[in-house]
Amino acid sequence: MNPRDPARTDRSGFPHLDGLAQTRIQELVALAMPLRSLRRTGRRPLPFNGETLATVCGVTPSLPFWYEINVHRTVVGSYLTDVRLFNKTADELDLFWVQEHDELEDAVAYLERYDPAGDVTPPRQVAEIASSPVELALRIARLQLRVDQITQHYRALVGDLLNTLSQADHQAGAKPAA
Repeated sequence: MNPRDPARTDRSGFPHLDGLAQTRIQELVALAMPLRSLRRTGRRPLPFNGETLATVCGVTPSLPFWYEINVHRTVVGSYLTDVRLFNKTADELDLFWVQEHDELEDAVAYLERYDPAGDVTPPRQVAEIASSPVELALRIARLQLRVDQITQHYRALVGDLLNTLSQADHQAGAKPAA
């Protein structure tokens, strides 16, 4: 066998195995390799192999932000929650929060307990000295409005996501009619 034979270099993996074994090895390698990667704020992306169970996205033209919430099941049986906050203005960063959970119930509990108010960044003018108590009160009221909007938006999406998960679970558990 000539090691410089081009036909030999075309076969990846274990060249001494037949074509069927080569194909099976390639399938196993594909299953073992992460197919997706989730962005995470302040951390490296999280690679994983699995499927998306539910996704909700709430783009509302009147709001300067929107959430996207995803629940994934990995091939090893764990669950990932992926909460993304996108801001329409360039001066605010998008946020990506990913958590791993052993059970779907843990993922659901995490989404229900998640506090979106923590995603609100106070505008710079709040930290500046207000020229009057009225101006300071207006700044605080604007910040409170933003917290209220982001919380309502997130809670509505979580409700939609839980409904989607419930329907998927119900359909998976339904038995076909005889």
